[in-house]
Amino acid sequence: MASAAKVAGIVNLQAVKLLECNCKRRSSPPGGSKTFDIKQAFRFELNDEQNALGVSIQFVLNATDEGKEQKKENTFLSIGATFVLWYSIDSKEGLDDKALGSFATLNGTYNAWPYWREFVQSVTSRMGLPPLTIPVFRLPRGPAKPAVKKKAGKLEAATKN
Repeated sequence: MASAAKVAGIVNLQAVKLLECNCKRRSSPPGGSKTFDIKQAFRFELNDEQNALGVSIQFVLNATDEGKEQKKENTFLSIGATFVLWYSIDSKEGLDDKALGSFATLNGTYNAWPYWREFVQSVTSRMGLPPLTIPVFRLPRGPAKPAVKKKAGKLEAATKN
């Protein structure tokens, strides 16, 4: 968390954009209790020319009947969304991939989580399902998973207006 805090102290959130999304459900969801699993993937890019940090966060929710394994054939609902967050950055001095990765994982998720929650609630309603409310964001216990650095130019090219 200390390395994420080092970055958090010198950035300002400038934009949150939905980069891509996909949703799929079975025509008739099974009855009974459901289990929901949310996975995340993180990427970041430091843009030296624009003094900006781009963080891409992909969320994937899969729902199955309670007690069944999280396998593709057991999944009755799948929702995925990738958000790109752009931060202005005051100074890149002293920042390394570890600090940027920790920031992308913790702060990026924290900043994108409300958009993800709203997206899931809205899309489940539009799919004819009871609106699903994602729980509040909780800080992970233990060390954060490292972020994967996205190839240069990919984030920028995908998010330009």
